[in-house]
Amino acid sequence: MKVLLVNGSPHKTGCTNRALEEVAKTLNADGIDTEIYWLGAKPIGGCSFGSSRRFNRRF
Repeated sequence: MKVLLVNGSPHKTGCTNRALEEVAKTLNADGIDTEIYWLGAKPIGGCSFGSSRRFNRRF
């Protein structure tokens, strides 16, 4: 089994990454493979139904 740990923080080596590293370390000790994937600082697209435009919000 392999677990994908997703870091959604804009800071690649920040606190979220450190927490994910601890989770990965625990899972690895139990024989479970892990991969930490950083989404990066790029914005993620908004809602495809247009609600973000309707309420003038950006996601």
